Amino acid sequence: DGAAAKSVELVVKVHPLKLSDRTSLKTFPWLYAGGHFRDNAQYEARQFRSYKANTINSHDYTPHPPSNAFDEKGYLIKPINYGPLDSMFEVFDKEYFDFYVFKTLFVYEEQRKLMQEDMEFGSARWETAAREWINDWAMYMDKKYGITTDQFALYLRDEPVIDQIENLMARLGRVLKTADPKKYPYVGKVKIFVNPMRDTLQSSAFDHLKAADPYLGIICPTMHDYSQEILDDLHALKSELWGYVGGFGRGRTPYPARLMAWQAMK
Repeated sequence: DGAAAKSVELVVKVHPLKLSDRTSLKTFPWLYAGGHFRDNAQYEARQFRSYKANTINSHDYTPHPPSNAFDEKGYLIKPINYGPLDSMFEVFDKEYFDFYVFKTLFVYEEQRKLMQEDMEFGSARWETAAREWINDWAMYMDKKYGITTDQFALYLRDEPVIDQIENLMARLGRVLKTADPKKYPYVGKVKIFVNPMRDTLQSSAFDHLKAADPYLGIICPTMHDYSQEILDDLHALKSELWGYVGGFGRGRTPYPARLMAWQAMK
């Protein structure tokens, strides 16, 4: 516009600010455990901590029942090996890592049947066995490590469609929440982790998810620019609302990563 150029002195003062080692946000990577991780567990724990990741989401630490663990009525008659949990707490300091998402992959028949060849999924025996197992597991973590039902969740299937949410996640959640609190004092408060894809939220399936909500605990949809109506409906749910983004890597645009903080705030 023909205006003369001007120089302006800019002075920037950097204060010695140190971020807290703790955050109230729950942050986590997907922990795909394998030989590399098991051989370098302490290193991985330090890496997670350096990036403020305070929630563990892993395949390796779920204490599954042994074979023939339940009698004909579903009552637990064999001790469960909690060695995987003990090794987890040895690596991930519970004073810092304060939430745990345990993969209990009901997508596989073996795990859906609680590792029992003669167990019929969904039967009365299965319902009793599920309550027996999860109550024993939650009690072990509480008594030995002080980990309460507010500090962990069960992850039954990755990115489930609505049929799986209803028939796997909500089914188990209903079994736990309808248990006798005198006999099973822990299971009624155990959370079920569900991470639906955006198609579930942007279709009539969302109504089914809302109906399943009382039996879940954590709903963690993939991050997206959802409409305000969908956001309002999500915030009205009883379950905790989390969010996630996946698929980053070389050659991928960083645009979704830059949006994460804004989308999380919404």
